[in-house]
Amino acid sequence: MVFVGDLKVGEEFKNEFEKVLREFEERIKKLVDKVEELLDRGDVREAYRLWREGSRDILRDLKGSLKELEKAAKGAGKGIPDADELKSIVNEVLRDVSNYMEKLFKRFEGIGAGVVVSFPSFDRMPRAFIKSFKGLADFVDDMLREVSDVIEEVVRGASKRVSEVVSARIGVRELEVIDKLIDVGIFRSRSEAVAYFVKKGIEASKELIEKALDQAKRIMELRESIKREFMGSEGEEKS
Repeated sequence: MVFVGDLKVGEEFKNEFEKVLREFEERIKKLVDKVEELLDRGDVREAYRLWREGSRDILRDLKGSLKELEKAAKGAGKGIPDADELKSIVNEVLRDVSNYMEKLFKRFEGIGAGVVVSFPSFDRMPRAFIKSFKGLADFVDDMLREVSDVIEEVVRGASKRVSEVVSARIGVRELEVIDKLIDVGIFRSRSEAVAYFVKKGIEASKELIEKALDQAKRIMELRESIKREFMGSEGEEKS
């Protein structure tokens, strides 16, 4: 963001300030959408890498814009106005950004079965940013860093399960379809495509799978029951 000439305090300052925060919010939303697309394809590590690097870039640009905005306000000889409108903008944007990141966190959490982590609470809003934007920038820095850390923990804990390699035979026709999708850039590899369709197939057959697992559980219980009865009767014969 570049400011030309003196920046008027009051309404103009508030508009520029809100523009900076809304741009930050929109970039976070777009980043979350892109990360979720990678998760839909089954590329967990690439999704995490994109979030980590993308959030750092967004934070860097936000800090730069806030610093430039603060400098422009001081150059006008008035400093940063103490306005309740600025607080309401901050609270609204950070609440929305927190919701985007919580949604993303839950997607990663679903991948890390058995990995127990909790989404950070961001109900503490910065109070010192009116005197200096550094307080706001530091708060956002902490917010993004905490989310990245818990997502990293999920990915690290689920890495063995995520990277499991399974051999499978695929029909010629199905393989042709997968190769065409790779050619047009939908997937980067056959393994990525197969992982995606396996995941979608399981999701689409969820009800049938649950029934099958329930029946399998009953069969196992019946088998164990018969085994116990057989072993018990055999013991009685020996005695």
